[in-house]
Amino acid sequence: MARELFNSPEKKWIREHFWLPRLLDFKARFPPDIRFRYLTFAGPEGRDIEFFTQEHSVFAIGDIRVWERSTRSASLIRQKFGLELQIKEGEAFTLSSSVAEQQAPFFPYSVVNLDFTDGFFNVRARRAEPHKFEIIENIIRCQQKHASGFLLLLAFNVAPDVDNAEGQVFVHKMALDIATRYGATKALFNLTRGAKQNYPDVLGDLVPAAVIRAGGEHSFDTQCTGKAVYRPYGRRRSTMLCLSFEFQYDNPPLSQSRHFVSQRMEEVIAKRQAESFKVVVTQVNERRKPVGKGGPKRAREVPKAVL
Repeated sequence: MARELFNSPEKKWIREHFWLPRLLDFKARFPPDIRFRYLTFAGPEGRDIEFFTQEHSVFAIGDIRVWERSTRSASLIRQKFGLELQIKEGEAFTLSSSVAEQQAPFFPYSVVNLDFTDGFFNVRARRAEPHKFEIIENIIRCQQKHASGFLLLLAFNVAPDVDNAEGQVFVHKMALDIATRYGATKALFNLTRGAKQNYPDVLGDLVPAAVIRAGGEHSFDTQCTGKAVYRPYGRRRSTMLCLSFEFQYDNPPLSQSRHFVSQRMEEVIAKRQAESFKVVVTQVNERRKPVGKGGPKRAREVPKAVL
């Protein structure tokens, strides 16, 4: 049977062992009087919706909103899950435009799943920031209006050459900044040594630092709570990086000036960024490899050194 990007054994592992435990832990600490809501790019068959509503009762169908760019896929998902499922048809990148404001009334969400299939820094033209990062910032901004903490699940392609030259400018600038401010030179070293072999490690350091900064600037204490790499087709060209973040709203006093709040959050940002470099990366394909007579291979995580 041919492997599917959205339902490979490795992707199933991500749902079961990377996403689910974090969702259940977050839900256990979530205020019981507030609806536990989910925003997702469900994919052509809505595998994550099926997993979280039928296999595990994490969400109710009525508390899920889907962004789907394909009219045909949206129709199939609607047939599969019923009219109670909320579906917004349109290109995901429109979340980084004025359409984001039109979506504001549907916030807040408890969990946001941005499960991309292409590169994080694959930008269409020269611009101030990548489309995907602008989407994240708009979501954070909408959540802030409701003073609502949330869980962010993020996935994107980190295969060699997946990001174009315009996008690589952002990568190199962040690597230099992290090396200068924290002395964490691993990302910069890997870029100069050969990003094709080490791109997952590079972005595993850089993207969390950027997301934490965006959250902190909107008064969210933002933690990177997990990192995982998997290859759905067993090849380097299909390498995917999965990240999880928890956003807790700091709720600053109205009596404090923006300058004072900004200074205080800068300390929080620096602390959480430094912590993110130490988060262990789970190598999913390695975990799933069987070993002969000894039974299944022992769970293994590969620690990332902070230089």
